[in-house]
Amino acid sequence: LRYSFVLLLCLFSAFLALVQHRPPPSMCRFVVYASSCSAPVLLADLLTRPAHSIIKQSYACRERHEGPSPQLNGDGFGVGWYSVRQSPSASLLPTATTISSSSSSSSSSFSPSVSSSASTKDMIVVDLEAVEPCIFNGVTPAWNNMNLHRLADKIQSTLIFAHVRAATPGLPTTETNCHPFQFRKYLWMHNGMLSSFFQIKRRILRFLDDEIFSTIQGSTDSEHSFAVFLQLLKNSHTARMAERLASDSLSAPAPPFWQVRFSTEHMHATVAETIKLLTQWEHEAGGTEASLLNFAVTDGRVVIASRFSTKLGKEPASLYFASGSSFERYQKGDYRMVQADRRTHCHLVASEPLTNDRCGRDWIPVPRNHLIVITPTSNLLQYAICVDTPGC
Repeated sequence: LRYSFVLLLCLFSAFLALVQHRPPPSMCRFVVYASSCSAPVLLADLLTRPAHSIIKQSYACRERHEGPSPQLNGDGFGVGWYSVRQSPSASLLPTATTISSSSSSSSSSFSPSVSSSASTKDMIVVDLEAVEPCIFNGVTPAWNNMNLHRLADKIQSTLIFAHVRAATPGLPTTETNCHPFQFRKYLWMHNGMLSSFFQIKRRILRFLDDEIFSTIQGSTDSEHSFAVFLQLLKNSHTARMAERLASDSLSAPAPPFWQVRFSTEHMHATVAETIKLLTQWEHEAGGTEASLLNFAVTDGRVVIASRFSTKLGKEPASLYFASGSSFERYQKGDYRMVQADRRTHCHLVASEPLTNDRCGRDWIPVPRNHLIVITPTSNLLQYAICVDTPGC
């Protein structure tokens, strides 16, 4: 009887351990290329040809140490790009406030001809025909998709997002769960995980209005984080338009938020606010595990990428950047960032360096709990992410 009791106790302990077990965190890999219109690259220059291309990272990544198969990112892939063509047409709507700041040195100004009675400072820049990105994704491993290889050899762009996925255990491998995620002109990717996602998922959904709620097609924490970002953008735009309408200073119909060219400052502040909200909700839900929030987002002009961990004792997922005049191949498999003059024309942001020059001449690690901003004028800026939640 005593042995039976001990056996039952052991079985019960094993059951509790199984119930309380948290799946190991999943770490995807991504890369972003952003440049001026004079420096487009083939998708192949990021996806297939470099020594440590994003497809190579789908089966042999170097800096992912979590999960049962830390070298594999074979649960689907995605690539998004903006076609190489002229900028979309735009208009300037006079108001009493500035949403797209034209006076900042860190963002480019857009100044078509306007009447002399309207100050450019008091304008909202609105895209009449916003350029929406193309996306190709699939649930097969990136290394085993021939269509991806064929497209990569033919398509070039000045703004590219590419991602290989390691799915969180329990979440399905479907096309709707493959990054990058899109809404209108926006693209979003994530490397990491929300450790308390299932505890705060209802809180996230309550935060969303019907328009943003309906954009969610999959089941990932990454896409839900994107929805929070979109909702924050929309909320700020709605509040400002309501204020202008109340003061009778809005001289034209309010455009939808997704047509507005938000300033560089507004974009990176919204990414930081997204991280702050998610961290706060996890803290309120009693989350104890670290969340890793490496996000990348663009509106087709500005690129923001973050490297963030919610716990001091946990390093964020790896993230690097490289900047120069052009990203060129000098022999088969070997690329380098060329600095031909004092101007910086292109930037790479990647979970791992695409070349063998790891954190050397070309690649610089993004500091912990920072985000980087690539402006429309091809400047790269760094900002610390300040979160008041204890432990961050």
